[in-house]
Amino acid sequence: ICDGFSATIIADDIAKALSGEALAKDHYYYVLSKRMKENAHMSRAKEYFEQIEAAKGASASSAAAAQADGSVDPNAEYIFVKCEYKQVRVDLDQILFISGLKDYVRIHLKNQPRPLIALTTMKGIEEKLPVNRFCRVHRSYIVAMDKIESVERNVITIAGEAIPVSEANQDKFYSLLK
Repeated sequence: ICDGFSATIIADDIAKALSGEALAKDHYYYVLSKRMKENAHMSRAKEYFEQIEAAKGASASSAAAAQADGSVDPNAEYIFVKCEYKQVRVDLDQILFISGLKDYVRIHLKNQPRPLIALTTMKGIEEKLPVNRFCRVHRSYIVAMDKIESVERNVITIAGEAIPVSEANQDKFYSLLK
């Protein structure tokens, strides 16, 4: 205890923040500002708060660095997705396009009458796919670049299906198309 400041309370706050039990980041600013008013010597509390922020930032930046680093092998031939209580291997050259269904995705495959429904999000499947072969063209669609039959007025045709290209994704799509 330093000038009425309880180190155990700070340790509890750190544990809550790191385990995700905190309501919001603003809550910690409020708690720390309140304690700063109560105590003149808050350098230790500021140090703990910086440790919390560093731990949160490190986990977020390591995930972003892994994706930006190109951790997905551009020469990958397949991925595994969770489908009907099992992990299913999906060959990348068989994928025509992927459409989103909230927490599931429909993977449309060559020579398959019905799409494969996998338990993953669009963001999750996008992170598994090589960026040189697949492009997210809409909030709900990822297309295989080599399976595109035609593009007309921001509408892609693959296997007879019309897939819209959203305004937000047009630049990225057309740069990959060239």
